[in-house]
Amino acid sequence: MQYLPAALVFFATAMSSASAQTAAEHVALGDRDYLARQAPSALTHYERSLAADPRNYEALWKASRSAIDIGSYAPDASRRSALYASGEQ
Repeated sequence: MQYLPAALVFFATAMSSASAQTAAEHVALGDRDYLARQAPSALTHYERSLAADPRNYEALWKASRSAIDIGSYAPDASRRSALYASGEQ
């Protein structure tokens, strides 16, 4: 019981550092997911990279590519249009 507070502090610190990934780390995770044919997850990572660094060239073109890829298979026309517009931006 005496170690519980220390364990909670360690866990909270580990979780906060794990979620605070850099833009480059998110691009790398997006690349991993894109190669695994997980375009929606890749797009999420590229968008998180852009939230951290809006001018990140790699994240910009890779997010665009992923949005267009996902949109080309979207059965819903409004979703497809939204993805295409996002990719164009």
